[in-house]
Amino acid sequence: MRKFLVSAVLFMIVVLFVAAVAFLFLVDTAPLTRGQYLRTYARLTVFKYTGLMEPGEWETAVLYRWSCTGLCHGAEPIETSRHTAKEWDEIIDRMIRRNGAFINEREARVISSYLLKNFASNVPTILSPSANKFLKSYLWKSDFGENDLYVDVVYTPPGYDEILRGFIDAERYDLKGKLVFRVYFNTHQGKLDPFDLMKMAELRDSEGRGYRPLDWKVTYESGDKHHREGILRFERAPMGESMELVMRGLPGRRERVFYWKLPIPPFEKGDKR
Repeated sequence: MRKFLVSAVLFMIVVLFVAAVAFLFLVDTAPLTRGQYLRTYARLTVFKYTGLMEPGEWETAVLYRWSCTGLCHGAEPIETSRHTAKEWDEIIDRMIRRNGAFINEREARVISSYLLKNFASNVPTILSPSANKFLKSYLWKSDFGENDLYVDVVYTPPGYDEILRGFIDAERYDLKGKLVFRVYFNTHQGKLDPFDLMKMAELRDSEGRGYRPLDWKVTYESGDKHHREGILRFERAPMGESMELVMRGLPGRRERVFYWKLPIPPFEKGDKR
């Protein structure tokens, strides 16, 4: 029995040696050298099946190329578009479920982080150019990312959910009866703290009167804790000529203020998708 095991081990060593030699002569590994290719392949394989040896920035780029642009399609469809964290997660999930991409959950997390670092959008990308322009002109407000915390807020008045089709569930969040805001938190380093907007947010009308939130619901959080989306609602009240959404206690300034001039003008009918 012992001789059999020794023979089997030696046979496997010979097979692996022959396979490695054949690889070195037959496989085109450009732009990597053959040594780099073998080391990277070994590290990514260990990560895939054990979760050990977390890939670095360079190895993550290789994993992305091998998984997304080397098998299914070229880089252009990906690298000429930008998406939010949630949209990239949905795209990767679709590639796995419908297109048979051979990546597991931990690889998907790493690839998603890579895509967000290089091809991220803070607002939904499902809109037509005219709807996107209107969104950024009248509904979407953002700050300058102080202390590496970027906050984007989209006000959704009743009737405007149609141009934001697929962006918010009008009936579920009662756009007619409530003042509804979609809030995005993004950071490039570290992780997002569990900000409680029920305590940190206030809505002020043009006369300076303040209103506390009705509720705050997180609707999406990325696996790396760098991106979060949620719905913040207030009881509907007359705001006058303008309104301000104030957030206190976030890193950086004492207050972050997002301002809307009212009323929101009508959207010119056209392509809404």
